[in-house]
Amino acid sequence: SRNWAQQLRQDKGAVPRKFREALNQVIPEAEKWLCTIENTTELVKEGYLLKGSNLVNQFQDEIRELRSQGVVVHGA
Repeated sequence: SRNWAQQLRQDKGAVPRKFREALNQVIPEAEKWLCTIENTTELVKEGYLLKGSNLVNQFQDEIRELRSQGVVVHGA
């Protein structure tokens, strides 16, 4: 998805704009979902997720990088 986002950044027209708008709208929802996943102790107990994985922080780092590249715009 990262490569696809970077390719869209280079494209022109409605598709890249709609992509940016949609991505900006789902960021809070994705962060909330990742927080829920992080707090699901069964996933850690069963070995599906490492304790202290910081999924939300990792996601936010990726979004910051996309913002620095102009793919995601604050408040869009």
